[in-house]
Amino acid sequence: MNESIRGLPDDPGSLPPFRIGEWLVHPRLNRLQRGDETVPIEPRVMHVLVCLASRPGELLSRQEILGAVWPQVVVKEEALTQAISQLRHAFADDSRSP
Repeated sequence: MNESIRGLPDDPGSLPPFRIGEWLVHPRLNRLQRGDETVPIEPRVMHVLVCLASRPGELLSRQEILGAVWPQVVVKEEALTQAISQLRHAFADDSRSP
């Protein structure tokens, strides 16, 4: 775990599967599963999801997530925006009616 980022995971692949609503999240396999439906997601997108899921009900700053997912790398905030967009798409979530 990345202790400098208040307990956010730095290796999501080491985590066991967990549930988010109807979905079973497989961090090691970079996929989401709901019944017979399987949705693959990119490793960085999975890392963002794991960070958000690791602190349910808490508001994480963009800087906290960027620091956990892209440590020691300078990336534009757009990278996080794109990851969130991909998560919304994977979960079939509508930003207008989340």
